Amino acid sequence: MLSTHYDHSSPRQRSALQAALASYTYTSMQNNPAPPTLPVWTAMTVARNALGYDEAFAIGPDGYVWSYLTNVGGNSGAQPTQPAESPPDGRLISTGLAAQRFVLAKLAQGRTLLVGALGTALEFVQETGEPEPRWHAPVAIVFEGLADAVAIEGLHALERDDDVLIGVLARYASRRGPDAHHFWVGKWTGQGVFFRSTPVDLNGDDPVGNEFLSVGNSPSLSAKKRSFDDGA
Repeated sequence: MLSTHYDHSSPRQRSALQAALASYTYTSMQNNPAPPTLPVWTAMTVARNALGYDEAFAIGPDGYVWSYLTNVGGNSGAQPTQPAESPPDGRLISTGLAAQRFVLAKLAQGRTLLVGALGTALEFVQETGEPEPRWHAPVAIVFEGLADAVAIEGLHALERDDDVLIGVLARYASRRGPDAHHFWVGKWTGQGVFFRSTPVDLNGDDPVGNEFLSVGNSPSLSAKKRSFDDGA
């Protein structure tokens, strides 16, 4: 079974969650004010946690990925007491992952794995399974394929049977013509993400590449495939 975790929330729910996150200002999180041009919260996505509650993840004004654990859903069938358009009650927790973009996947027992990119550096964090601390410390992901990359332009995740696969779309400078792009795929081993030594083909000749292209939450990857077809 192939599955992905992506933002399943409705526009109404997203507005409520955005309102909840907006109530947390940068000055309430840090001693220094945020630069006026810095967006407050970016890249928000919503997923269900192990208990069935909705949890929003977003990059905060301090450049770290934060989780906002809500009271919406739950295996017990409990429902929020306020209207759907109101900010749901919740708890804001820093995952400790510094990132410009991130992707999430679900591990055993529904625990969350987050992989983030900051420049061309990759790190991951995973849930501890305990109330405190909620998250393990970030761990670096290093592999030779990123050694010459100038940018990471996309992160993608697939859950395939018992496997969790992480895809990284990286850009490389070219002395002649347009920059080159390569798509790298790593497998979660339980201790980290182990990447293949060669990039994955996105032109239809690699089954793993086709699986990534087939999921509904990868429009940017499909667009990049078109650029591959055009010779980028």
